[in-house]
Amino acid sequence: MPYASLVPVFVYGTLKRGYWNHDPYLGRAVSCQPATVRGRLHVRHTGTPFLELPPSAILARGTADFRHDQTTQKLLAEGVEASLPDDDDDWLVVRGELALLPPEPDLLRQLDDLEGFDPDMPDDSLYHRVLAPIRAPELLAAWVYVVPPDTPPEDLTPAVDPTFWDANVEIEALRRRRDTEPDA
Repeated sequence: MPYASLVPVFVYGTLKRGYWNHDPYLGRAVSCQPATVRGRLHVRHTGTPFLELPPSAILARGTADFRHDQTTQKLLAEGVEASLPDDDDDWLVVRGELALLPPEPDLLRQLDDLEGFDPDMPDDSLYHRVLAPIRAPELLAAWVYVVPPDTPPEDLTPAVDPTFWDANVEIEALRRRRDTEPDA
């Protein structure tokens, strides 16, 4: 299958290989390989990660129209170099994986459902799906689920490692924080 027809998705949490959501949601991926994106990882109160991207790195926002999103992805792939944040800013290189999915609308809709993204109601969505530049190792545009821009700062706990999410590390950190909090 030609690369241009595939749907690239950058994953950094429970959709990575070895985690509980990989096989059910990405088991049909044509390939899955290490990749990076510029941003910052945060965790929710459950220990699951949120990725924050520099606003300048967002090439497009996901919609409910798969064909439109696929066309947008192809058109913007050419200019992805221009959207990279400066290397000297305070954004980090976050490690994850690039999953290349067959061009089947249901696969992206299933991911949207898993991530709590409703393109028709983005203000009520847990994550937003955006197109952003990633390296795998070549530079390309991929869909990424990110923290909504209006998320209150108090909901963004920094990840133990703001460049790589590991469930065991984050869950243990949550336990330690809860054990040290005074009883209400």
